[in-house]
Amino acid sequence: MTHPHMTLSDLFQAGEGITGPAWMPVYDLAAYLAAADRAVGWTSDMMAARESHKLRLAEYQAIVDLCAAFQPDGFDEGSHYRRIDASESRLVAILADNAADPHPSYARLLVRLVERGIVARRPA
Repeated sequence: MTHPHMTLSDLFQAGEGITGPAWMPVYDLAAYLAAADRAVGWTSDMMAARESHKLRLAEYQAIVDLCAAFQPDGFDEGSHYRRIDASESRLVAILADNAADPHPSYARLLVRLVERGIVARRPA
């Protein structure tokens, strides 16, 4: 399955003013999705497409959540996550850990940031 390339710049331009944090890594989303396709081994193009779309949407949602969590206080109280630990050294360590994955993903980065206490889900 072929995946069109979309850069963070493309997403930020389409995101109605949302900007990414300066440290936001640029991952190859197409490579991540292609690797996921190979790992799943679907026998139906429709099933593969559905899973691919699900992963793509999860990545886009994670990008938006990461950007919102690292905006200045008061940016958007409706966002799902907020930064609770301002430690740059811990953030850098998590970024390095995520980048070491053969196919890093924004969704995994968000999970790691939550698990290690850098960001937290806002109460509903």
